[in-house]
Amino acid sequence: MTERTRSHRSLIKAMHGAGRSQPLRHAQHGLAARTLWAAAGLFAAALACQSSTAWAKPDTPELPPSQQESPSPANPATGYSPSAAAAETPSAGAITAITAATTAPASSPASVPSRAAPGQPRHPGGDYGNREEVLQFAQELAQRHGWNAEATRRTLSQARYLPRVAQLIMPPPVGTPKNWAAYRSRFIEPKRLQAGQQFWNAHERLLRKAELRYGVPASLIVGIIGVETYYGKHLGGLRVLDALATLSFDFPSGRSDRSAFFRSELEAFLVWVRREGRAPQDIKGSYAGAIGWPQFMPSSILRHAVDFDGDGHVNLERNMADVVGSVANFLKHHGWIPGLPTHYPVEPPQDAAARAELLAPDIVPSFSTLDMAARGAVLTEQALDHSGPLALVALENGGGQPSYVAGTSNFYTLTRYNWSSYYALAVIELGREVQEARDKARLKAQPAAASAKATKPAKLRSADKNQPG
Repeated sequence: MTERTRSHRSLIKAMHGAGRSQPLRHAQHGLAARTLWAAAGLFAAALACQSSTAWAKPDTPELPPSQQESPSPANPATGYSPSAAAAETPSAGAITAITAATTAPASSPASVPSRAAPGQPRHPGGDYGNREEVLQFAQELAQRHGWNAEATRRTLSQARYLPRVAQLIMPPPVGTPKNWAAYRSRFIEPKRLQAGQQFWNAHERLLRKAELRYGVPASLIVGIIGVETYYGKHLGGLRVLDALATLSFDFPSGRSDRSAFFRSELEAFLVWVRREGRAPQDIKGSYAGAIGWPQFMPSSILRHAVDFDGDGHVNLERNMADVVGSVANFLKHHGWIPGLPTHYPVEPPQDAAARAELLAPDIVPSFSTLDMAARGAVLTEQALDHSGPLALVALENGGGQPSYVAGTSNFYTLTRYNWSSYYALAVIELGREVQEARDKARLKAQPAAASAKATKPAKLRSADKNQPG
């Protein structure tokens, strides 16, 4: 036990001796300012919308956009229907196989014929090549980037309105209960764990390289890719140009208008495809416009995606080096601290008012260990030795008792990928479970290999072959 832990424990005992209903006065000092800072941080994050995947309401247990759509009424991999998924979360589904190669084989963009989405009627206002606001948008892009305005208009005119996108972007029904246990079970299941091991084994070198360069554990990179796209099985089957145009110019009524955000993503998308020399109508993704194995929004591709193998291109759909490196780089740029745990176990305060104080800043770390203990939270010895701020994070379990963790700044960093504590903990636990399963498989294989080696007849040395028998 460290000296710091001893002093904390002595102070905590004094607090508990004085009664949990009377927390120390110094622990209350600055709470109002801290709560205001936390609220400001959450508001700023909402405005910036820095999630690499589709934006979502804070701390809602939503599925990634790539997994909310399904090529069939019920997704055989997860056993739930798109409508059921949309009731609890957002995501989309083109099927690709896990490959052991660093770069998955695929046709080059130039060899894929451009095709408009068949059988999709245009929205009454969806003739994107002739609408005034689209023409104005094309003109603005041309001026900002030095493009030809007419060529930009022709590109936008190829977009088609997708009513499916307008439907999937709507929020879940009011009153839908959050359920961490149910959400977790969709990701921590045998088939996904097996796929995670296969991915890790196939790309171990890349994961090790990313961990050394960016300080992000391989287990978290594996966890993110597994939650986002089931290791490439659910990449999204919609044309990104169509999805972003629909949400930019025909955003549905019934929720807060985010068309300005999606116009910025449409601009980022067009910048990226021009930089890569790719045809915009050939790029597929989720209903929200997220792309590739890590489901980056176009603006996140521009800011955080990396050419991790140095081939001169960034390809998150087929190049596993770029996928792994980009996920790690995203977390590093959002404040990942190497070696710092993501969270600790915690028992919340029994007093409802004290518990509410700790929960007020939501997932933003705002309290020291002394602050939390002063309000009756019970932390582990390892947590008491933590020097930075913590957040009391509650995950509801339907009608059951909530689950609680004490989140560090690294836990908060994970929520920058998808603004949800349910998402962050699912990523953490999936990565950990894959790592444990992989370690067990390797330990099991070692005795078998040693036994086979021991029973194999030893070959005569060449010098012995000529000795008389």
